[in-house]
Amino acid sequence: MEEIRQNKQFYHLLNYGIEGVQYDLVDGMRVRPANYNQEKHGYYSDLWGGRVDKFEIPSDTIYADYQDIFDEYKTYSVPDPYGRFQFDLKPVQAEMAAISNVTYSLGPAIAYGKAGDPEKAVEDYRAKLKKAGIDKVLAELNRQLADYKAMME
Repeated sequence: MEEIRQNKQFYHLLNYGIEGVQYDLVDGMRVRPANYNQEKHGYYSDLWGGRVDKFEIPSDTIYADYQDIFDEYKTYSVPDPYGRFQFDLKPVQAEMAAISNVTYSLGPAIAYGKAGDPEKAVEDYRAKLKKAGIDKVLAELNRQLADYKAMME
């Protein structure tokens, strides 16, 4: 994933397909090649959450003034400070397994209103999560987040 997010050629290949087949570049815009055939050359990619603005190539089919919208957005947007954080589950692997078991066994019934008295069901759910080790997991998560924040500063 990191290679796709750091390598312009990989990013373009994954997002747009093969240049000259799925798209051509004309004056900095992506256009369909003259011989493009949807049945033969059709390509779709949805790298949700993987966008890298510096590698994006605008399409000739988008709203003409889209850059104005992006420019306005940049005046008040801020980068996600935890966007690259990855939680290391190893220290709490057993607790995560136990929490998953509790969630799979009780969560759907509560979510669909099939657990009887909702207040009692949620109380039981919380008690079982505590017994499964949710406090230890949250403490580990907070520790790792603090370490990550310190490393990024």
